[in-house]
This record gives sequence, C-alpha cells and structure tokens, in this order.
Amino acid sequence: MVISSDELIKQGLPRENARGINVSNNRFYEFPEENILVIKSRNDLIMTDLDKKHKIDSRTWRCNNEGYPVTSITSQGVEMGIKLSRVIANCTDENKYVKYINGNPKDNRESNLQIDDKKNVLACRGDSIKEIHNKNGTNSYQVRIRVDGKRINKNFPTYEEAFNQRKAWLKEYKGIDLDNQPVPDNTTYNRICDEIRSKKPAVSFNDEKLQQKYYFTDD
Repeated sequence: MVISSDELIKQGLPRENARGINVSNNRFYEFPEENILVIKSRNDLIMTDLDKKHKIDSRTWRCNNEGYPVTSITSQGVEMGIKLSRVIANCTDENKYVKYINGNPKDNRESNLQIDDKKNVLACRGDSIKEIHNKNGTNSYQVRIRVDGKRINKNFPTYEEAFNQRKAWLKEYKGIDLDNQPVPDNTTYNRICDEIRSKKPAVSFNDEKLQQKYYFTDD
C-alpha cells in the first residue's frame, strides 16, 4: 500500500538511510539567536526554523522547477515529492494549501506560512517569482504566469519590480486585484543569505560536534 505524502508528514519523514544515519546532501547553517536554519542546495539557500530541524535534517532538499523546496520519498516503488512548507506548517489535509506570506518560497519559517483552502489559490497556480542566479554572480527575479496553458516569463533586477509586474499580470489576465497588497518583506531572508554568501556564517562548520551531527558536502 502506497502511503500518501500527507500521511508521511503525520508519521514523520523517514531517514534517507535505512540504518537511521543522516545522509543529507545539503549543507546546514544555524543562527540560534534568531531561531533560523538555512539549507544550502546547490546555488539555492532555503530558510526555515531552527527548532524544526529534527523534522527535516535527515532528508536532502532541493528547489523544483517552480522554485519550491521539496524532498523525494519512495513509497512501495512510487516516488513522490513533499514540499518543505507542508512539513513545517504540519499541513496534512490534501484539501488545504500552504501559502508564503512574503511571496518567497525559499522562506519556510513557520511565521511566513499560512494554510488556506486550495480553491482560493488555484487561480494563481503556476504564477510565481523565481530567483535566478546569473553567471556573472548577480541575481535577478523572473516572473512566471500561466495563461491558457502557456507560460509568460519576464526577468527583473529587483524583487520589488518582479512583484509589481506579477500583480499587473494577475489583474490583466486573470482579473485578480492585488493592488492593496504591499511588497512582501524579505529583509531577514536577504540579510541572512548575504551573510552566508559572504562566507561569514554565524556558525563555523569546523566545530567537531556539528561535524558529528551532520554530513556535509560542497555541491
């Protein structure tokens, strides 16, 4: 019998190694004073709560093509993707959906997650803002919106510009008015990520205890 992803969240995600050893291919950065845990997956930095680490640190997390952090789990030969947001928000109802308050799918702190009915978000499915890592070392933000089965993309140098374009497209193509919605606050996420990318993390990974607890790889 195949176990559903929601049931796996209820039970607790299984460890990737059958012997119960952590073999996550992510790198973890801890910021205890702010209760922040950052998961590094290739060029992506995924933020969540440090006190939720026991739920997720035995899995490998990555951002899928839509920019959502997921882990892959196989149940009875069937592979499924489980979103980090559903694990952190403990959302186990298939009729519910987890939204990101600040619009950033890489910010999976519980305070940034809101559970809502799926019917309220289906109209915006496929519409997102994805951070793009350019070869010259800069970042840009790509707005993606799906209209009549076709995707429209456009890149912007700042998140604010991308957010405003997304609002304009949702109003033009889908009649969704978000004019009163302010630009989300990504200050904390950006500050923490800048600290990590500058190679000055709050936690040194030469710490012997951390080396024993986590398995790190440079990807």
